[in-house]
Amino acid sequence: CRACVGVDRSPLWAALGALTRIDLSNQGLCGPIPPAFTTLSRLQSFKVGGNRLTGPIPAPLLLLPSRNFGRNRLELPSDIGALLHVQSLDLNSQDLVGNIPPSWSGLTHLTR
Repeated sequence: CRACVGVDRSPLWAALGALTRIDLSNQGLCGPIPPAFTTLSRLQSFKVGGNRLTGPIPAPLLLLPSRNFGRNRLELPSDIGALLHVQSLDLNSQDLVGNIPPSWSGLTHLTR
């Protein structure tokens, strides 16, 4: 059994603003996804599949062109409806848990 490693190193991630890709797949990470990842303005790819992450997915990460949250125990963010101009949202194979947030109805531009 592999030990669980917390991923919350917010000051570290915030200092790496030039990152365009993060792949932390299958690293034994646990706990929530730190909000600091949403401050990485150049981030295009975020992959954390195969860990033991829990809690809501930070809404801005759902907008990235390339992402993988599969094989975790994550939830849709309660503020997902704030993503007003989202036209496409792929949640295939994301292993989501919990209910669909009521704010989902705010995604009025969603076409696929």
